[in-house]
Amino acid sequence: MNAIPEPLREQLRRSYRCGCVEPWDKRPGRVTLAVLTGDPGEQSLDHMHEATGTRQHACPWQALRDPFVRSVLAAHRHWIKGELVSRMGRVPEALMQGLEIFDAALNAVQVTDIRAEREEREERAEEARRAMESRGRGSY
Repeated sequence: MNAIPEPLREQLRRSYRCGCVEPWDKRPGRVTLAVLTGDPGEQSLDHMHEATGTRQHACPWQALRDPFVRSVLAAHRHWIKGELVSRMGRVPEALMQGLEIFDAALNAVQVTDIRAEREEREERAEEARRAMESRGRGSY
């Protein structure tokens, strides 16, 4: 995975209205570029929406501060191994619903990533094939 340069990361945090940049509670709403198509936060949020079907309206990592989300993430590690009931005993219905929603979103993102990687590999292979053909034609 490519590292995101710090200036772009700062733009993303500002676009998301992320609290790790500065306190946003005094100025609600997102800061975006004049044209949203070039806004880094908007592009990321669009990709997340394509993958999960859910549109985020703020920093997507804000949810990690929520105690329920933290419980779902912690329980998910045991759920995917089939150890949730043995670890917790009775599992609250709300937690089960949270696990199902999170797991579905995680699977959707993984499928999106796999498709993007496959398309990238196919593009590189096609470029290599064209390069080989053009070198082969010019050598006669």
